[in-house]
Amino acid sequence: MKKQQQSTNVRQMPLPIVWIERIFEHFHGRFGNAFLAKWQIGITNHSGLDIGVENAKKVWANKLSGYSPDEINCGLAARYPFPPSLDQFQEHCRPEIDYEYAYYEACKQMHNRKLRADKWSDPLFFWAASRFGNDLLAYPYQVIKSRWKSVLDKTREDIKSGELSNEIPQNRIELPRTRKITVTKEVAARNFAKMHAIIDRNILNKRAE
Repeated sequence: MKKQQQSTNVRQMPLPIVWIERIFEHFHGRFGNAFLAKWQIGITNHSGLDIGVENAKKVWANKLSGYSPDEINCGLAARYPFPPSLDQFQEHCRPEIDYEYAYYEACKQMHNRKLRADKWSDPLFFWAASRFGNDLLAYPYQVIKSRWKSVLDKTREDIKSGELSNEIPQNRIELPRTRKITVTKEVAARNFAKMHAIIDRNILNKRAE
């Protein structure tokens, strides 16, 4: 129970403040004072920093808890027509998944993978397809869409937590498996004796020559 409680607390840790500082610096550099003006109240703390802006940073740190560096970079790379709010930034960090598109890409690329010609737009789709198994190609989307969504969502969380890699494994050629043959000790001993007898005869014949 203690371990479970501890892991939950870790997941709820705020985003490091240094990340928040960089996010605010990025948007300040892009939009100027119009970005900071969304939270400024004109009252400063003992360090001379605007209290409204500092409070906003704390909120961003808490609400972005659990976001990965890749997700943060995704949010920073998005094109915003105006200085973004926290909600808008979160939407671009974790864009909604088009489950039907993901399904059709997965079907196509799993088929191509057998030909060593697969090209995935997102590792998420590969891992979800791998978990789904043969049913992915056996049923139409409308039949399995609920199950596909569940698998895709769980896979997304596992990639974020680090349980799954964010990279697609190399597609290696599988060598044919050799058939395992087992023999009894008695049969092995007889075969061993026959082999030695043949070797001994060959040695004697060569000496006679």
